[in-house]
Amino acid sequence: LKQDVAKDLPDKTEIKRQAQMPSIQSTVYKQVVQLYRTGIQPSMLSTIFGIRTASDHPYLLNGTLQSHSTDSLISSSARLLVTLDFLEDIKARNEKVIIFAERKEVQKMLWRICYERFGITTRIINGDTPSIVAPRTNKATRQATIDEFQATSGFNVIIMSPIAAGMGLNITSANHVIHYSRHWNPAKENQATDRAYRIGQDKPVFVYYPMAISSEFKAFDITLDELLSRKSALAASTIFPTERIEVRPDDFAQLFL
Repeated sequence: LKQDVAKDLPDKTEIKRQAQMPSIQSTVYKQVVQLYRTGIQPSMLSTIFGIRTASDHPYLLNGTLQSHSTDSLISSSARLLVTLDFLEDIKARNEKVIIFAERKEVQKMLWRICYERFGITTRIINGDTPSIVAPRTNKATRQATIDEFQATSGFNVIIMSPIAAGMGLNITSANHVIHYSRHWNPAKENQATDRAYRIGQDKPVFVYYPMAISSEFKAFDITLDELLSRKSALAASTIFPTERIEVRPDDFAQLFL
């Protein structure tokens, strides 16, 4: 295990910060649940996908995410409000951060917010970013994108898909990690964090989890966090991530039944 062989790794601190859903987010979330409870949308899998999407950002569900102003986007999502607070703190430290977000629409939204709020052009690594140089294309490879990010000094942001951030990518110039969207598998989520928390890192590492909550109902983010915590004990006893430690849709059944 890493902790057995890398005694010189710096401290790692996990920070979970909750924020109440703004009214538009809460309304959209409850509408998705109501469609299931009334039988209009009988699929539990689709409902879970819907509340997960609404928790990311309510405008994802109607496809209008890119048509709203930055201020409107921020004020409509609890996770985004918390993420912006995290970014402000990291900027004050003049350090670098990796933001993990699954959906490409969210990655583009975060890119835009970083540009308009902080005046920086962030880099995005996702499934469209080639691993090797492709003939007759001008796309930078994943490693070239990371090298460029590592070479810049001061506050900076790189946005990554947790799927594209597998083993082999070293980003130790960043000592902050924000999981905007959580992975169903806690071991794979830890693998994403390990892009920064690895041998060669000489600064304390901070891992952030923004969470959208509600005083009216138990929100998706709370339930997922609880389920991932339970699965983490099993994940810690495995060498490689397996499906057995992934959160399954059935685990969310108590939300609706």
